[in-house]
Amino acid sequence: MAKDFTEKHIKPIASRYDEESTFPYQNLKKMAELGLMGMNVPAAYGGSEVGVVANSLAITEIAKGCASHAVTTSVTNMVAELLYLFGRER
Repeated sequence: MAKDFTEKHIKPIASRYDEESTFPYQNLKKMAELGLMGMNVPAAYGGSEVGVVANSLAITEIAKGCASHAVTTSVTNMVAELLYLFGRER
């Protein structure tokens, strides 16, 4: 799924983001809807809980299309996982 998304939605326009110095809001929103922004977070908390191997493979595929998308996805996943692990419910 990450490879397919990268081929269809990231690779064709990745250079444009660099040239125009813009942020890929639309792509990142679509990626979140696909579950790529909380891969190690349990579904009960809104994640897709695919595990570390799938997370690594997804980031690798995204990076093949655009390093900026991959870094943003990686950091978002890291923060989401830390919030899950160390956050507390009110």
